[in-house]
Amino acid sequence: MKTTFLRLILPILLLACFTGCDEEEEMIPDGIYIALTWEKCEGLQLGEYNTTVDIPAEGISYSLVCTNAWEDTIWLQSVKIDGQSLTIENDEDKQLPLSVEGEWGKVVCEGKNLHITIAPSNYITERVIEITPTQIGHIYTFTFNQPPVKK
Repeated sequence: MKTTFLRLILPILLLACFTGCDEEEEMIPDGIYIALTWEKCEGLQLGEYNTTVDIPAEGISYSLVCTNAWEDTIWLQSVKIDGQSLTIENDEDKQLPLSVEGEWGKVVCEGKNLHITIAPSNYITERVIEITPTQIGHIYTFTFNQPPVKK
């Protein structure tokens, strides 16, 4: 009796297990994450989950305010230059990755504000700067394409 029950139930369990396992799902925009939303900013056409913008070789600065962030803060999930991840500094009090700086520029999260300064290009090829601020359950990506210095 026990073996008959196991023979009946085992195929059902295996079928449930294998049909319940899908391939890896994209996290955006399937609703697993909610997009951080931003106040309008001159020079940026904000998309739903990301923004890609061409910036001048001379550099540029943006100060953005997140409208759906919690009171505490947004933080930096990643900052990449030409696909290479940079080390992000943790805030001593909150232990969150809030700032990163280099010869390419600077990104700082302060509360609901995101300050981005991109330095003039000294590259001979285009550089791509990708900044991903986040908060639990929320994410957004800014991609800045900066042309090379004209010589």
